[in-house]
Amino acid sequence: MNEIIQVLPEWQRIKAGHEQRVSDLQTAVNQLTEAGLDVADNCITDLANGAKELYGIAQKKANESVGTFMLPAVRKKAVDENMKYLNEVIQSAIRDVNTLLALNSSNPLSPDAYCCKDGVVQISDEWFKSKQEQYTIRKTADREKAQQLMEAVEKAINALNDFVKDNEYFGKGITSWDDNRRCLCYLDGYGNFKVEEHNLQYI
Repeated sequence: MNEIIQVLPEWQRIKAGHEQRVSDLQTAVNQLTEAGLDVADNCITDLANGAKELYGIAQKKANESVGTFMLPAVRKKAVDENMKYLNEVIQSAIRDVNTLLALNSSNPLSPDAYCCKDGVVQISDEWFKSKQEQYTIRKTADREKAQQLMEAVEKAINALNDFVKDNEYFGKGITSWDDNRRCLCYLDGYGNFKVEEHNLQYI
């Protein structure tokens, strides 16, 4: 029993909110690739968590970009200069990701929603499927029983309302507590079922 009853409306809002940030996140990632850094699939998550992996990649890149024939002191200076530049690029990307995902807000977007395939930012299939499932109501035995009971209630309400619809003394057969029209029964402010037996005199 795996039939979908409903995908909650909140899912569309969450999905759209994440999709709207893909283009801007791509611009942030482009800073890294243009600086010669290789970005991993989890690049956005890494940036959101302080870019530990990217700093390691930058250090390796800074070392590789300097020729081994240099004197140690000259080589160290060149590595330090390269690393300073790459650190600035990474820090800029971190700031962009923090801002775009509103990570310091009460309602941030999820870094795990994104992956980078060959440097291209896209919505992660794994996140999409997992997140969508959180907002999907699937049929179970208890939910099917609940549906049957709700349908029975709706049918009874419609039948009672139809029963008095041509009676000029009634507004509804069943209504809510704040409806001043005459009825046979109603739900009070706490959802309790109340019967107005004295109104049977008008039938």
